[in-house]
Amino acid sequence: MNKQQRRALLALPLTIALTVSACSSSGGGTKTGPKTNVPASNLPTLDINAHPTSDLKDGGTLTWAIEQFGPQWNYNEVNGTDSGIFNTISALMPEPTRTDEHANVTFNPDYWQSVKVISTTPQKIEYKLNPKGKWSNGRAIDVTDFQAQWKALNGTNTKFAAASTTGYEQVSDVSQGTDQFDVIVTFKTPFAEWPTLFSPLYPKEVNANPTTFSAMYNNAIPITAGPFKFGSFDKSAQTVTVVRDPSWWGTKPKLDSIVFKTLDGTAADQAFANGEIDYDYFIANVASEYDLAKSSKTGHVTVAGGPNQRHFTFHNGGITADLQVRLAIAYGTNRLAFAKSDLNGLPIQNFATLDNHIFVPGQTGYQNNSGAVGTYDPAKANSTLDADGWKMGSNGYRTKNGKELDVRFTIPAGTASSANEAKLFQPMMKAIGVKLVITTVPSNDFFTKYVIPGNFDITPFTWIGTPFPGSGAKAIYIGPKVGGGENYTGMDDPVIDQDFKDALSSLDLNVYRQKLNDADVHIWNEVHSLMLFQRLDMDGVNNKVANLGSFGFSTIDYTKIGFLK
Repeated sequence: MNKQQRRALLALPLTIALTVSACSSSGGGTKTGPKTNVPASNLPTLDINAHPTSDLKDGGTLTWAIEQFGPQWNYNEVNGTDSGIFNTISALMPEPTRTDEHANVTFNPDYWQSVKVISTTPQKIEYKLNPKGKWSNGRAIDVTDFQAQWKALNGTNTKFAAASTTGYEQVSDVSQGTDQFDVIVTFKTPFAEWPTLFSPLYPKEVNANPTTFSAMYNNAIPITAGPFKFGSFDKSAQTVTVVRDPSWWGTKPKLDSIVFKTLDGTAADQAFANGEIDYDYFIANVASEYDLAKSSKTGHVTVAGGPNQRHFTFHNGGITADLQVRLAIAYGTNRLAFAKSDLNGLPIQNFATLDNHIFVPGQTGYQNNSGAVGTYDPAKANSTLDADGWKMGSNGYRTKNGKELDVRFTIPAGTASSANEAKLFQPMMKAIGVKLVITTVPSNDFFTKYVIPGNFDITPFTWIGTPFPGSGAKAIYIGPKVGGGENYTGMDDPVIDQDFKDALSSLDLNVYRQKLNDADVHIWNEVHSLMLFQRLDMDGVNNKVANLGSFGFSTIDYTKIGFLK
């Protein structure tokens, strides 16, 4: 998951490399503690075959593999947070906040002429909008769009199925300044990662009420305002086509159109190897898929250090509602074995576990908070289950009150890394008396029918990192009833909620980092999820395509993608 989103104290808050998540998304005071010894990466921060647009042809259609074909194309809605949906929508909708390969923040002048902090007590941000900006229905992008998005995402009306309310719930008012293109946003409490707000921006029509919020972009993309506009759906081929928008007021895109084609991981790699697609987005971190994509005679694999996290999520229901069971499974899991196996054969020199849910290695604030939970200790796993009343049976599996310790491990079909992890995980669990039941489900249903509704015990996937760790992580780890729209575990810990609130209310970067690390300690102790390793950002790209590949922290510029002359 994605998922995506943060930055000088108050001058341009947080020009530091913050990170985290969404599914497939920041100084002077308290110290954050010792940093983990993380080997320096041998990977570039950006690998996109960069060229000036003068080197590119005008026109052409690019085919781009995505993992999920909607149906929800409102990225702010809880069912719309897939990375493929984000990549598609980013070509079509305003995404004013941009980051470079080091996660430094800038703003896109096509949408915002200027953005500045005009007050610190209370915190006020003034956005001067580009008056040329228009939605595809002809209406100007103005203050009313900001007001509507704030009201839909601030959490006051829980009927809005918001993926995250982070930041928006700290806003007390969105008002018009000198004219409709002058937006003043006032905060009740300071919000460190304010650049995450209103990016992407959706039109006020979809944010009008809870019904339109969930229904208007369901199996439809009715209103856009980007360099491309919606072209067509092909439900049988599972494609969505976007075309150059002649009404676009910014830099003209080089491509005529982009076809986003839904393909399972291995199927995408095979299609890329066969020259059937131009961009194999997010190649799974397993040697078989890397080797398959690398075998292409028409393309190459790009690699960058990514802010992305491979992990196991635990559901707080059924058999895994028992904290002692979750702890035992954690103790019995050899996380380093997954890193070595999944990343074996890939262009990486050092294998290491990921020991933080919020920051990644090499990022300011990263430290090892995994403690005993992250330490492989099968003996401790067995003693924990013994003490919890789970007795070992003659068949090698434990029972309690007549119930066998069966744990469902739900994985998406066609994803080699998940299948590999299932094979590794099963004997680890057998060694402590846990019967791991591998449940393979259709890739297109994986999130909508299994992960989001909590129809699993444990499930593996990758959180797609962003330059803003607090905001992205908050939606994953705070309680679902207080805005954790991506907390698919169902776990609710008020201490974690408060740590995130304190972190995101502080404009002191040291306090911000300390509170996020405090939250991370509690996340480990709850066994909300087990972090495995930092995932490489690997993508397959047609040799004739420029300005596309592995972006790491940086924002994709769709106007610069094209075919070389």
